[in-house]
Amino acid sequence: MAGFTGGEMAFETGSNSYLQALRRATKEALYMYLHVRVTNRDYADSIGDTTAVRHAFTTSVFGWRHLVALIDIVAVVLFAFAVRGVVIDVKLRKAAKTEKKNS
Repeated sequence: MAGFTGGEMAFETGSNSYLQALRRATKEALYMYLHVRVTNRDYADSIGDTTAVRHAFTTSVFGWRHLVALIDIVAVVLFAFAVRGVVIDVKLRKAAKTEKKNS
């Protein structure tokens, strides 16, 4: 991008004019995106083919919160197995050590 020299900004980014230009550019990009979405929807409605219109987001049966909960449960189970393995290993080492002393 223009304005970067040596990995740093080549101009003042805290100035009021810079922030206004950034806000204006963001606003124009969002308006353009939304205008295209509305235009595509209106066209799809006019020809009767709404398969090309972007999916209307609704909550699904298995949403992202369920996925996060499932990942948490799997992580806890794997952690429990790891702790169990360490405990068993420590017990086996102690048993081997005492057997070695008794021999």
